[in-house]
Amino acid sequence: MGNINNRNSSLKIIGSTNLVRAINSIAITNKILFGNIFDLFNKAFCKMNSKFNLNVDKNYLLILETNPSHRKTSKYYFEANDKENYNEALELFLKVLELNPSHKISIEMVGICLIKLGNYIEANNYFSRAIEIDPEYI
Repeated sequence: MGNINNRNSSLKIIGSTNLVRAINSIAITNKILFGNIFDLFNKAFCKMNSKFNLNVDKNYLLILETNPSHRKTSKYYFEANDKENYNEALELFLKVLELNPSHKISIEMVGICLIKLGNYIEANNYFSRAIEIDPEYI
């Protein structure tokens, strides 16, 4: 594998075992920050955006949680290839909410899935729930 020589990078990886350690460290950090929800969230987020083939290895939960301006600069259209992807995303987001009932972003994503599935009244209930948790979230 060799050295990665990048002046902008603070991570130097020498050999494949160090790469494995770095990947494991990232996984542990995600687990500490988000518990068991980050895998579920990221799979669901990719499904509800499947028309655009998002990078499944990217941690969208971390990006959305830590960088609010990212949502303004990145245009997520929440377009899936078909209704089945919205249904699968909805199920995954609901599992996230079983683990963390007050996770605002997942509550919002459930609402978006419900809109895409034509269930506007239930979607409105989820959006209202997110705002009740954090009035500034709107």
